[in-house]
Amino acid sequence: MATFSNSDSDKRLRARLALTAEDDVANWKEKEEYLEKRKIEAAKAMASDEQKKAQEEKEKKQLHTEEAQKKLAELETIRRAEEELKNKDLSAKQREKDLAQEKLRQEKIKEILGSQKEIEGIKRAPQSRLSSIHTLTDDLGEAIREKGFTAAKLAGANSRRELREEEKTVSWKKTLILTLSLILFFGGLTAIVWSLWQRTEDSRIPAKLVHDPIIFADEHLAIDLKDKSPEQLIQEIKAAGAKNEASAIAPREKIKDIYFIYQESRNTNEGLTVEQKIASPIVFASSTDLNITNDLLRFLETDFMLGIYSGPQAEPFYIFKTSAYKNSADALLHNENAIVSQLLIPFVDTDTETKIKLTPFQDKMIKNRDVRIVINQDNKTLAVYSWLDKNTIAVTESEFTLEKVLNSFLTPKPVVK
Repeated sequence: MATFSNSDSDKRLRARLALTAEDDVANWKEKEEYLEKRKIEAAKAMASDEQKKAQEEKEKKQLHTEEAQKKLAELETIRRAEEELKNKDLSAKQREKDLAQEKLRQEKIKEILGSQKEIEGIKRAPQSRLSSIHTLTDDLGEAIREKGFTAAKLAGANSRRELREEEKTVSWKKTLILTLSLILFFGGLTAIVWSLWQRTEDSRIPAKLVHDPIIFADEHLAIDLKDKSPEQLIQEIKAAGAKNEASAIAPREKIKDIYFIYQESRNTNEGLTVEQKIASPIVFASSTDLNITNDLLRFLETDFMLGIYSGPQAEPFYIFKTSAYKNSADALLHNENAIVSQLLIPFVDTDTETKIKLTPFQDKMIKNRDVRIVINQDNKTLAVYSWLDKNTIAVTESEFTLEKVLNSFLTPKPVVK
């Protein structure tokens, strides 16, 4: 069987068209168009809803594209018309400008020609004696001949003029020197004032902040947090709360207030200022690296007290203030072993800290107040805490110290007159 390529079929088709009559060709084309339309309609009828929807979207997109092209063509036509109009206006303005410049140039030429004509007329006049070179000698000679001046008078006048010029030069130099001196003087004065102002800024920092303790204290000890590691701070707190040395005389009961200070720098309208502040429970816990839970810290107020009660024994205590009793109580009860053992780390040994952390708290009543207490196997109290009121928590090592703190809390602080 013979095979034919596409080019052979195209040749046969063209030959058939050439041999077919025009009417037959027209009929054949109509049939072909009709068949093509029927094929399209049949394809649409057989298509699914999704295909129909896709076809409709395609047709809409094509229609939008055609409309957009028409709008672009219209906008391009409008732009070209505006550009042609603008070019016409610019051409007209340029012509007007060229005409004005040409008119001005012609007027200048006329003016120059007129001036030249006038100069030529002056030169031709018999009374004119113009000299192409004008010198000082000629001027002096003319002054002596026509105005009756003598050479001595002219020399004196010249000397006085030179003297005035010299005086002007000296005066200018004096003014310059005086101006520079004033600039240097005021610059030095400004530097001195700035230095004094800076010293004044530094002097605004109080030399020492005195903490107003929650209960009355006999002594106050400030510990600066600046440039100290948590270990160094713990050692300073331990030293401040060290036991009293044995003595034949019973020590006087007293309370020492230990508070912590730090400096805070901030920019103000007056420049950089450094303000000294007393540390809050959050700053204290962060600086000493004591792991007190945030569930409690976020409900504590900024004012708190770390004290040392000195009497028959020296024991530490904490007093915290809170405005959210329920939240603070829930946080404390939920983590009481961890919180209390962390607070007492600066004052107890590692073994005692571990016992406080692992031994369950018990309930007890002290002076009609509920107290949570940890007791070891030897029936010795290791830690105790209680609510002095609904806004005040006290934590310490013994019931005795808690009673002393409670009595001091219930006693009004003396008023200093």
